Amino acid sequence: MTDKNAPKKTGKKPTPKPAAKKATPSRTAARKTAPKSTPKGKPAPARKSAPAKKAAPKKPDTAKAAQSAAQSVTDMVGEAKRAVGRPAKYSDDFIPQMIAYFNIETERIEEVAVKGKDGLPVTDKEGNVLMEKVVVKNKFPTLERFAARIGVTRETLHDWATAVHRDDGPLKGSLIRPEFSYTYARAKDLQAALLQEGGLDGLYESRIVQFALKNLSGWKDQTEQTVVADITTTDATALDDIYEEGIRNSAEAKQQVLKRKLAGIIPGQAGATGQAVHDADDEE
Repeated sequence: MTDKNAPKKTGKKPTPKPAAKKATPSRTAARKTAPKSTPKGKPAPARKSAPAKKAAPKKPDTAKAAQSAAQSVTDMVGEAKRAVGRPAKYSDDFIPQMIAYFNIETERIEEVAVKGKDGLPVTDKEGNVLMEKVVVKNKFPTLERFAARIGVTRETLHDWATAVHRDDGPLKGSLIRPEFSYTYARAKDLQAALLQEGGLDGLYESRIVQFALKNLSGWKDQTEQTVVADITTTDATALDDIYEEGIRNSAEAKQQVLKRKLAGIIPGQAGATGQAVHDADDEE
């Protein structure tokens, strides 16, 4: 008997079956693994990464921290000292510097570039900048500004100028720096001269000039002198009145004495006494 399911024999050889192709993921599987699409115009959300493990905190080194803090404080103090600076020591070089600083005029002449309407310098055909001479007001010199230039204060200048020898000896009570003291006085005189000249020329504000001259040179207002003159005149008038009243009292006293004398010489004769009194008045 023959098997019905057996393949029929043919004269041709059986062809080998092709190798099986690798399986490709199905569309449904691809849809499951592919990220969900985001709407247009919005960026895709970033994937969350697994949180990193936190390292165990290290124990702070207290000794090292204290040392670092101390060093920071030292640096800050050093910077502050460098910013302020130490006060300058006295030097005889300050004498010519002070004279040069205060011995100036109220104005000076400077050569500056000519500027056009646009504010830019004007040049000639060859490209050279045109220059002109103008009068510039000098800044009023002050003791405070000079002290700041040499690194001290105004009080220091005053102390240098007024310091005296205190030790027992032939120099006790004399100035330690007489040349600087003289220069300090000259600086104040030069200030007063500038104030007078600038005030008369209208370069300085009049109220500031008056205030400065009162403090620097001891100036006084005219009204104070007028008050003193009025007081002196009043005192003289009062003295004249007292003198005239004394003269009148003296004349009356003389008449009374004369009347008493005459009354004693011719008693009981009123007429004669009265006539003698009239004669005495005429003599007076």
